[in-house]
Amino acid sequence: MSFRQNLLEGKTAVVTGGTQGIGRAITEELAALGARVYAAGLPSPGQEPYRHATVTEVIVDVTSDKDVAAFAASLDKVDVLINCAGIIARVEEFKLPVFERVIDVNLVGTMRLCEALRPLLAASTGCIVNMASMLSFFGGGLVPGYSASKGGIAQLTKSLAIAYAADGIRVNAVAPAGSPHL
Repeated sequence: MSFRQNLLEGKTAVVTGGTQGIGRAITEELAALGARVYAAGLPSPGQEPYRHATVTEVIVDVTSDKDVAAFAASLDKVDVLINCAGIIARVEEFKLPVFERVIDVNLVGTMRLCEALRPLLAASTGCIVNMASMLSFFGGGLVPGYSASKGGIAQLTKSLAIAYAADGIRVNAVAPAGSPHL
């Protein structure tokens, strides 16, 4: 094995939204680097099996305090938390129930996981990476809930970086570019 393959050996990572999209790609990469990875999210039927035996898929609804608490209680170690769980509902987000759902999944779900895993991350002086978006910095005319949630992620990340520093936890965000049709 090369140095790169062993880079995260002995580390445990949690990736919310790790069952599909960007979260799944991150899950696969962390496993390739040697980490034990929990792909936490809702079932994604029809997906190919993970390429690495060190990936465990766990059903977790990030909008459920009960699910998140049970998942956190099942873990004995977390070094890395990647918050990728997210939804987008173009145009439909102008309807208040859809708007609220997008905020709950994308923003409140991120906070739920950060707080639930904070003690384990503090024990390992771990790190959190939250998934923001280019829409964190400018609005999207068809996605008011998504834009608001990702703007909230940017500010939440700054606040948690300050608050969690005392626990030795590093908190950052990345903002991938989205579709030009948002």
